[in-house]
Amino acid sequence: MKKIISDILKGGLPLLCLGMTVTSCNDFLDRKPLDQVSPSEYFKTADQLGTFTINYYTSIFPNNSGWFGGVATFDNGTDNQAARGGNSRMYLQDQWKVPTSGGLDVYAIRNVDKFINEIEAKIAKGDVTGTPELINQYMGEAYFIRAMLYFDKLKTYGDFPIMLNELNIDKDLVEASKRQPRNLVARQILSDMDKAIDKLQVNFANKVRINKNAALAMKSRMALYEATFEKYHRGTGRVPGDANWPGKSKEWNKNFTINQDDEVNFFLDQAIDAAKKVCDAVPLTTQNNHVMNPGTVGNYNGWNPYYDMFASPDLSKYPEVLLWRQFNSDINVAHLTSNKLRGGVATGWTRGLVESFLMKNGLPIYASGSGYHGDTTVDLTKTDRDERLQLFMFGESDDLDIEQKSIDLVNKQRIKDGKPTITKILFNAATLFATDQESRDVTGYRQRKFYNYNPDMQLGQTFSDVDGQIIIRVE
Repeated sequence: MKKIISDILKGGLPLLCLGMTVTSCNDFLDRKPLDQVSPSEYFKTADQLGTFTINYYTSIFPNNSGWFGGVATFDNGTDNQAARGGNSRMYLQDQWKVPTSGGLDVYAIRNVDKFINEIEAKIAKGDVTGTPELINQYMGEAYFIRAMLYFDKLKTYGDFPIMLNELNIDKDLVEASKRQPRNLVARQILSDMDKAIDKLQVNFANKVRINKNAALAMKSRMALYEATFEKYHRGTGRVPGDANWPGKSKEWNKNFTINQDDEVNFFLDQAIDAAKKVCDAVPLTTQNNHVMNPGTVGNYNGWNPYYDMFASPDLSKYPEVLLWRQFNSDINVAHLTSNKLRGGVATGWTRGLVESFLMKNGLPIYASGSGYHGDTTVDLTKTDRDERLQLFMFGESDDLDIEQKSIDLVNKQRIKDGKPTITKILFNAATLFATDQESRDVTGYRQRKFYNYNPDMQLGQTFSDVDGQIIIRVE
């Protein structure tokens, strides 16, 4: 008997231990990762919802950062502004290179889809705490972000798959990959914008986060874009309903019908309606006082309110600014725009843009009796022109530096050279032939828009410019 018990103990104990080990391992493997937080565990409060949407701001809005001119260079490569390098994507007239890498890049859309679907279900069950206003605000941001992501695809591809749910790779991928007619994509974008507008607050967070009026303005632009695209590209094969539209032959579009005129009118009506709501809600109070230069030493700001709207740290005080980005050098969130504009920013407005500005009398420069003074100098080019051109483009006689310290340094050298002293530093001439390519004026037309005369904003050794960046403005 003792031998039997001994044999059981000898043979059974390891088995018992093994069983305990397996059970323990299974329990360990069932544990959720300790270094990650799943959506089901995290998105339980309104504030936590806001941490998701804020991460996509830099994906949908231009980002004014880095060691370059930032917002002053956003128009590079267009017919309005030229950089020192050509458009490297074009190698023959009217022909474009196909990128060697990249793809549809729908990961952001997938992530926002997943967020919207999961959080809407949580909200319906009462699993998200916080005020209804704040919960709605951040869900409104999510719908706005998805609309913006799709708007980018609409502009790039036209017809595009509409994916509003997280896809099952085995079952859903092929079906979801079918390109839908661009007008349906645009309608889905406006649908998301309507949901966003319904949920968003007015002037939320000092207008540094997405808000109702900003969404209305963006919806108006989206609808106007689609209306004019469908109207003026009709017959090219890029508009649904064209005889040569590629989607016409696709099996999944066999029941698709469209009245092109009705569709254009629909989008125009949507644009008008959204724009009217913004205009009725937002007063245009920031006026150009017709002062074209600071004029006196140390008069960095306040000499023209309209100019300041594009070169001030705090843009919340301007009613026309619906959404803006705030900077703070204390936490190293700043840029170099003013520094780069002071010395040249390897870019320049094109002659086509400059010549498109009307005379103050409303006539184009080429019209008889316009009073155009010619373009022998930039000053002459600006004389009697639309005051936005006078204000936002440097001419030879415009102020460049009105800091007393800088003026004293210049005068010290001028006295040594036997030259008369100056009272302020003027722009004088563009740096067309500068050896430093990063500081060269490419066209001779250097913009002054976004240039802050405060020397504290012009330091080049570190990011020092904290002027706010306008993202959406009533125009």
